[in-house]
Amino acid sequence: MNRIFRSFKPSLRQLSFRRLCARIWDAKKDEVLAKGKANLLNLFDDNKYVRSMAVNPSKLQEVLNTFPKTQVVKLEDMQVI
Repeated sequence: MNRIFRSFKPSLRQLSFRRLCARIWDAKKDEVLAKGKANLLNLFDDNKYVRSMAVNPSKLQEVLNTFPKTQVVKLEDMQVI
């Protein structure tokens, strides 16, 4: 999407971007679901996406309670030296 906007002249780019934002902002719930249903459902398919989150250690248990299949990996275990 960004590549498309960069191909426009700056004045047209700004106008097109504003129109796109307005269309998104003004979209009704039914329109969003109709056009984005497949993509939204894919976000919750573990075979299609990997998700990650960083949380304060004080919130870790709350996250684990909410998302019981969560695998916890400490940041220091991910760093390459």
